[in-house]
Amino acid sequence: PVKLIVVGGDKGRAALVERFGALAEEMGFEGAWILTGVRPPYRTLREIASAAQDADVILLHHAVGKAMRREVPALGEKFDLPVREAPRLGSSGIEQEVLRSLKEAFEE
Repeated sequence: PVKLIVVGGDKGRAALVERFGALAEEMGFEGAWILTGVRPPYRTLREIASAAQDADVILLHHAVGKAMRREVPALGEKFDLPVREAPRLGSSGIEQEVLRSLKEAFEE
């Protein structure tokens, strides 16, 4: 199955992470949501790099910090993955952004 990684947010996104998991199950893709929260960027980047090795697309939460906004696209280039930035990942936007990201993964 296609693997989609979402990067960003914190524990306050628990409902969205849960909805993302339900979408993955319903639509048949593998999903991972890596929360950035208050962790040091280097730890988060290590986790993203590990997950990116077998991923098909990365979706950046619109509120990620400067370091993630700079480094995640570089990881995408390294692993030849499309990296999209979601303009909005709220309760009503998650489905659209997941569909757009999956479409991009298939177009690559």
